[in-house]
Amino acid sequence: MSTRRDVLKGGLATVVTTSLGACEDEVAPPDGLVVLPLTEAPELATVGGWVTHSVTSIFILLIARVDDATVIALDALCTHQQCVLNYRPDERDLSCRCHGSTFTEQGIVTRGPAERSLGRYQTTFDGEVVTVDLLTPG
Repeated sequence: MSTRRDVLKGGLATVVTTSLGACEDEVAPPDGLVVLPLTEAPELATVGGWVTHSVTSIFILLIARVDDATVIALDALCTHQQCVLNYRPDERDLSCRCHGSTFTEQGIVTRGPAERSLGRYQTTFDGEVVTVDLLTPG
């Protein structure tokens, strides 16, 4: 079974979502880059701000501003049962509101029931635009 990264690297940028009942294929960025200006995600203008960003209906990123110059991007769905995670800037971690799993800002599990780490992606931030490279681990 291929991971999302394998699918993107293999040039197959279409994710088929028929198992979720979708009628159409969804297209991920062909170059593997998600470009998000702060004008579209004003939450990221301040340290501690975060957003979720849907690449496709089954591939959602959690993007968080962790300090003046650094933005992180990780899979937004808990590896336990796919609940959407929250970023907690005071604790500097991600938490699952469904079953209580927590993850470091690097995506490592610190409390279960989740057992697998989150995918993390390389980001760049120029003060106005966040770019996430889905093909490069962060």
